[in-house]
Amino acid sequence: MRTGPAETTPAARPALPGRRAELELLERELARARDGEARFIVLVGEAGVGKTRLLREAARRSDMVALGLHLPPERLGPEDLIEGWLAPLLRQRRRLAEPRDLYLAAAAYPRLADFHPVAGAAPAAPPPPVRALAAVARLLAHAAERQALLLLADDLPRYGPEVRALIAELAAALAGARVAFLATARLESGDPLDDRALRPLVEHHLLRRIEVRPLDEAGLGELVAAELDPGIAPSLLPWLHAKSRGNALFAVELIRALQGQGIL
Repeated sequence: MRTGPAETTPAARPALPGRRAELELLERELARARDGEARFIVLVGEAGVGKTRLLREAARRSDMVALGLHLPPERLGPEDLIEGWLAPLLRQRRRLAEPRDLYLAAAAYPRLADFHPVAGAAPAAPPPPVRALAAVARLLAHAAERQALLLLADDLPRYGPEVRALIAELAAALAGARVAFLATARLESGDPLDDRALRPLVEHHLLRRIEVRPLDEAGLGELVAAELDPGIAPSLLPWLHAKSRGNALFAVELIRALQGQGIL
């Protein structure tokens, strides 16, 4: 993940234990975004299976500028969304795009004026939502010409319907840009393909759903060896896999509980 100009070397980084295939698939999807084919990817799986870790690892390994959201989903509104993705770019690039787009974006989302002097001169009257959205999309697309963008949204179904709809509209407006949206969603929250707010992305075949399945026994063994205790007997793995059902979080908690009791 890059938030500045520093170079990265993904090949030199270790793979997330047990998730090599998923990381390779994500890297192919992100490569398409870097080539100018915007992607909207949702990692779907049960709670604790490792979706968020996979999202973070894909962002860490990528040479794209990764931009996350730092408020709990339930508290995040439309302006928080735009600020979270756009403000870091306004801070870093004093000549981000045409002033008129900054004016329009800051008029619709006034907090942007805190991050760029041109945006601070925005008119008081907000523009129509369609024009504001188009301005934000142009700002992001312009930034992506220099360095591709990776926009992150963890636990997407927990965002309000207005925010999810705004994300979908923004993704549709950026269809030809060097931008990827990477989100996670719990299976328990429903399939994102059935989300009414995301329907435009589904209808235009812009949404890619990737299921994150529980780890198999070999993948669980990689996780245990890499992050918990490489000395755990291989004979314990079938029991651990059966008890945790391959759920990474449950397996980690189970091992730590056994270690805390002095059993391991």
